[in-house]
Amino acid sequence: MVKKNSNTYKEIAKWKVEAKLEDTERYFYKSHAIEQLLDGEKNYVIGRKGSGKSAIANFLKKRSGYDHFAVSLTLKNFPFNTLYEYKDSQHTPPNEYITIWKYIIYTKLLYLICENENIDTDLKKAVESTIPSNAKEIVSKSITRTMSRSFSLSFASFKAAIGLGATNEKVELDWIQRAEALEEILIRYLDNSKYFIVFDELDEDYRYQSIIETDRPYLELITGLFKAAQDIKSIFSEYDHNVNPVIFLRDDIYSLISDHDKSKWSDLSIELKWTPYTMQALIAHRISKAISPAGKNLTFAKAWYAIISGGKINHGKNRTKPVTSYDWITKQTLLRPRDYIRYLQICAEKAYEANDDIIRPESMTTQSKRYSSAFRQELIDEIHTLLPDIEKIFSLFSKIKKAQLRPAEFIESYEKTSKEDWKRKNDSAEYILKLLFLFSVIGNHIPRGGDRQVIIFRYLNEEAELDIDRSIVIHPGLQKSLQLM
Repeated sequence: MVKKNSNTYKEIAKWKVEAKLEDTERYFYKSHAIEQLLDGEKNYVIGRKGSGKSAIANFLKKRSGYDHFAVSLTLKNFPFNTLYEYKDSQHTPPNEYITIWKYIIYTKLLYLICENENIDTDLKKAVESTIPSNAKEIVSKSITRTMSRSFSLSFASFKAAIGLGATNEKVELDWIQRAEALEEILIRYLDNSKYFIVFDELDEDYRYQSIIETDRPYLELITGLFKAAQDIKSIFSEYDHNVNPVIFLRDDIYSLISDHDKSKWSDLSIELKWTPYTMQALIAHRISKAISPAGKNLTFAKAWYAIISGGKINHGKNRTKPVTSYDWITKQTLLRPRDYIRYLQICAEKAYEANDDIIRPESMTTQSKRYSSAFRQELIDEIHTLLPDIEKIFSLFSKIKKAQLRPAEFIESYEKTSKEDWKRKNDSAEYILKLLFLFSVIGNHIPRGGDRQVIIFRYLNEEAELDIDRSIVIHPGLQKSLQLM
């Protein structure tokens, strides 16, 4: 006999953590922040990995309409050294990269012009005859072509726009002059449609950086992008053009940017910070759409208890502290949408296979081992570019066999470990602990007297710093995969 929630569990089990694979139309949760992006009020989206940046970028890209045009740019697999070469010598760091970013944005706007039926036909033909035809989305496939002399402003409309008249002579400009010329052309010919140039996956060159010991070229390049977007927003709004470069960046990278204009960026920024309560709206939306794609959103309580029983889960040292199933899951997460999606996906898959009519507390605790393994891999993926030996470091915690320990215990174990096959043999133990704290792999244990205690994790308090003199605690979501429970 098929139980009543069978189809819902089957659907939830198919949820995707990767935003590009998700059914955006069905599951995307449109918050107030999304409306601000669509209205052009905000242009920067800052958040940690897994907080929903790529889901928003994917939504902006896929959203279609007669007056909404978007192109998504990724620096994935891009030869950064090539981009570093295009400095504008008229400016000092980091402003020297503003012009190259403007040029990239303007060439992408040319592609969007070709999709707009309201733009002058002759201009679109001129654009199509000039720009590379197969390099719409990946910067690395187009920048070399568009930077070359062969990418010339040879047609009448362009030459008229820059005051050269309608002659048959080719006009060869360097890329800095072309950026200025394209700006004038776009100001003249753009209509009132909304144009979005979406920058995602900007952390590809971050593997060469460190959040403790920074190298400047990458940060100067990213700073130049923010300043270019701010400048473009200001220039085109004066002519009532809705041009919106939207930048998605990890918060740990953003925190490293130091620029005298950074305080002004707050007017254009959205910080993706979730709380247990704001997360409930997103979860209620997703469960509601899993139950009925066309149905109205249920309240969180109705959505949650439609698929999960109301029993509580005991936790703590002696399993004597009861918490709700939602609070139980929350303790295993970093308050990121992907963490909740993964946990519910795992539980739903088990319920569907067992033909259960409801997900019960004992099932949720049983599946926590599977979740912990997935959670561990997520953190490895996030950290390994900065700490390539992260898997070996996790193994050290497993050997120590303590969820709570003194930093000196880790330091002693680390210093005794043979590092012949380690990629970074000279990292100090203190340096590693600071990195682990910054990524909330560990937190600080703060006793408050009696049985009272507080554990400080950076994902809950972004201003927190590791206190090396206090005990550290492994994040609860990792403990089972490290055999610490």
